[in-house]
This record gives sequence, C-alpha cells and structure tokens, in this order.
Amino acid sequence: MLNSPADWPASRTHEDSLGSVDNLQIYQDMFSNAPVAMAISASDGQLLHVNTALCELLGYTRDEIIADKVVITHPDDVDANRTLRESLEKSVAPSLSVEKRYIHKSGRTIYGLLKLAAVRNRHGEVVRLIAQIIDLSERHKLETRIRDLAYTDSTTGLPNRLAVFGHLSEVLEHIVKHQNPAFMYLDLNRFKVINDTFGHQTGDLLLAEIGARLRQIVPDNIYLGRIGGDEFGAVIDASIDVDIRALASSIRQAMRTPAYVNKLELPVDLSIGVAVYPKGGLTADELVTNADIAMYHAKRHHIDFQFYTDSINEYSERLFIQESKLRQAISQRDFYLDFEHAHHVRDRSLGFREGLLRWRQDGEIVAPDHFVPIAESTGLIRKLDSITLHLASREQHDSDIQTTAFNLSRLSLLDSSIVDEIASHLYASGANPGHLIVEVTETVAVSDPDQINRTLRSIKELGLRIALDDFGTGYTSFSMLQQLPLDLLKLDKSLIQGIGKRTVEEHIIRATIRIGHELGLSVVAEGVETQAQLKWLIDHECDFVQGWYVVAGRGLD
Repeated sequence: MLNSPADWPASRTHEDSLGSVDNLQIYQDMFSNAPVAMAISASDGQLLHVNTALCELLGYTRDEIIADKVVITHPDDVDANRTLRESLEKSVAPSLSVEKRYIHKSGRTIYGLLKLAAVRNRHGEVVRLIAQIIDLSERHKLETRIRDLAYTDSTTGLPNRLAVFGHLSEVLEHIVKHQNPAFMYLDLNRFKVINDTFGHQTGDLLLAEIGARLRQIVPDNIYLGRIGGDEFGAVIDASIDVDIRALASSIRQAMRTPAYVNKLELPVDLSIGVAVYPKGGLTADELVTNADIAMYHAKRHHIDFQFYTDSINEYSERLFIQESKLRQAISQRDFYLDFEHAHHVRDRSLGFREGLLRWRQDGEIVAPDHFVPIAESTGLIRKLDSITLHLASREQHDSDIQTTAFNLSRLSLLDSSIVDEIASHLYASGANPGHLIVEVTETVAVSDPDQINRTLRSIKELGLRIALDDFGTGYTSFSMLQQLPLDLLKLDKSLIQGIGKRTVEEHIIRATIRIGHELGLSVVAEGVETQAQLKWLIDHECDFVQGWYVVAGRGLD
C-alpha cells in the first residue's frame, strides 16, 4: 500500500525503524490485506491510501475513493471528521474515536466507529492520519430492534405507552406561549367481554384491526399509539392544524362497522376523551389523566366524545367516592333482597316473588338506579350478581317452598363460569333449583344471543327456570322466543300502562299472551297499577300479575 518510503513523513527515526525496502513491502501488504477497513490521509483529511477492506465496506474502488469524486461520509456527519481531526491535533492522546455514518455506493447507510491516530514529525506536528473504521451496522440493527421492542406495541405495531408519554413530554418541553397541544384518549368499549368470551387471540386480532383503522383515519402528523390493554392515545401537537371535534367524529364513524375476526362479527365502539393544554393539564401525566376522566364521562353518558372541564373532574371525584363506597359495601355484604310478589290470576295464589337487590348505606337505602350504573361501568356488577345469587339461594331454602326469581346481568351471562357458580350456591345453600327463576332482560338477551342462549341452556340443565324480563322494550322477535330456553315471559310495564289508553299496546299484549301460551310459556304482567288494568289482563288470560296494585292487596280478593 505504501508505494515508497516517501509516503511516510521525512523523519530519520521512521526510516531507521523501517530498516529496508523489504520491510516497507511487509507493512504495505499488512495494510492492504488487513481485515479491518483502514485509510491514510493528509493532515487536512485528504485521503491518500485506502485498503481493500475499506473498498469492500463502501462498495467503491480505490481510485473512486482517492479521487474524492464520491461522497462516503453521511451529510449529517461531515462535521464529525473535522472536529475529530482538530481534537486529535490538540490532544496528547495517541488516538481518538467517534461513531459516525457512511454512505455505501448502493445508497444504504453504514454505521461505523472511526478510530483516528496521528503520525507526527520531530516537531510534533501532525503530518499523516491513520484511520480505522469498524463496521457497527449489525450492532445498530440489533440496537434498533431492541429499541423498537421497547417502544413499539407488538400487537398493533403502534408506539407503546412509553413512547407516547415520551413524545407528549417532549412536545410540552418545547411549547411556546399561546400554543395548546392536546391529548386524545380512546377506549375500546366492551373489549373485556369479547376477550373473556372468545379468548385472547381473538382479542389481539381485534386490537390489531382497531389499530389499523385508526392509522387510516388519524393524520400522520398526529402521534398515535396504544397505551393500554384496550386503550389508545393520540398526541396532537400545537403546530398541527386539526379540528379535534371533526377528528373524533370521524373516528367514531369509522368504528361503527363491525370487525370480522376468526369468522366472528364483533361490534366495535370507542369512547373518546380529550384534554387540552393548559386547562386540561400542565404536564404529560395531568393531560393523560384528565383525558381519561373525560373519556369515562363520554362512556357513562353514551356520547361520542368529551373535552375535559373542571366540572367533569368534580363529577368524576364524586363518582369515584361513590365507587369506593360501593366496593366497601360489596366487601362487607351491605345488601339485602326486597321482594315483589307475583300472583296467579285465576286462583289469586302467590306464584313467585322477585328478589330486588338493595344497598343499605349509613342507615339509608340507596336506590338501584344510583349504584347499578356505577357497577356496570366498573365491572362490579359481576360481584353484585354473586351477592344476589347467594341471597336468593339462601332465601329460597329458608322459605322452603316459595319460588324466588332474581336477575343476572349481561356480564355474568357472558361469563361461562356463572353456571358453576350457580351450582356451587345451590349445593352450599341446599336450595331447590326448581324453585329458582333466573330473569334476563330482553335487551341483554339480544345483545349476544348465541352466547346468552348457551349460558341459559346450561343454567336450565341445573333445574332452574328462565324468565325473559321487560319484554316489549327491545328488539326480540317472536321467533327468538322459540330459540331461548324460556319458561316465563314478563311483559314490561310500559305496555301495561297502555291498557285502556292505546289500542296498539293492547294488540301487542294480546298477541304476546297468545303466542306465549302456544310456546308453553307463562305470561307475567309487570307494573299493574289499576283495577282496569288487572281486569283487562284477567279477561285476556294473562297468567301472573305483578305491581303496586297487587302489592296493595286490591282486586285479588
């Protein structure tokens, strides 16, 4: 490589060390054939010699590199060469190093470690630079892969929680006056039910589908990521001109189409909350927390999306306190069953009694409409159902022959373990399953008919009877009545209130009683409040009546 001794600085010391032309040839061969990329340059960086390994690393010939007609240093790292040379000239260290990028002839980037050593003359002046370049490209790929794993959600391919929070923090660090970045919190509704019912694989595929839809809708300049199990987040930089309301509306609209996963048609719905700097929070944690609060407000009130406000925070705090009290009440079992009786129309005898769960708090009774929605939104409804099941089984056993009805929520009926739980309570209490009735509302029955049907059939195999509650409020077809394993059909009180007032309700009631009897079902009228309603129901052969007029003891004598 060193074509002549003149390639080295004029120095007696160096000439003596080389000794002979043969030695020069040996050093030349060692340089040319070294397994690591090397180069010799003038003190100003002008390349004089390069070895074979460097040519192979960069994809160029020696002549192409030496002629300085090609760019081998990445444009962003040009200054690194000059800085390293200047540092080495001032340093007493024999060599210095820096990581930098090079450009291969094909255009791809090569990551390398440049080690630079100086050859000085007798005056200590740098006359030659010897460079060694170690290829770090494979290490860089590995580091990039590790970084991707650390900051990327493997299920959706989106940035993960750590990456989203980091980006939000960076946006807030560079904020200027009058800028208002925002954070959008998106939560997939009913995901836990889908995950528990159909398995984690189906759940992951659904999340991947949701992530793909969001990528299509959310603009590229908005930083989108998955921040939790069924939660996504979007960082909206203040410099981005976007109508947040329109974006939220577009997202909701795109989610109305069911997702098809593993041959299943799965409903998709998102709740969205938004917090805007500075009123929605001054830090990343505050913005995310408040966007989460706004999202839950939207979920509870069944609205498309919600901006965070102080009033929402106050409401959430009250709700949190009530939820905490509810959790405490569940652990202490501060509940009891209040019974409403249903009587046979023909012989006026007691048919069954419906157990309605009541919460006794600080000596007062909390109405179900105050705590059931909280229980449903937090998943505590499942624990309330367990308490109801325990109380109903015990009450039936203690009352010996009285039939007791109780309601189970959608969440429990979608949980396959509910069947084993009922069997366990039957065994522990000694209750007669033939004197227990499970009531399921019409809305619940149609929400996931296949799964609900399977669960109800398994419950009926234990010996319990099944009642369809609130019939007339949902979308149950008469054909569905044949599919469900029913024993009783309970007419909703909204239909009963139409007796004597609107012929439409009367026609529906008559048809339902007739079809119910043809299917072998007993028909129960709920919410009977007047003698006229009771008489009409008796005349049209309704089987049971239930309501205030009956509780008052009127009309059945």
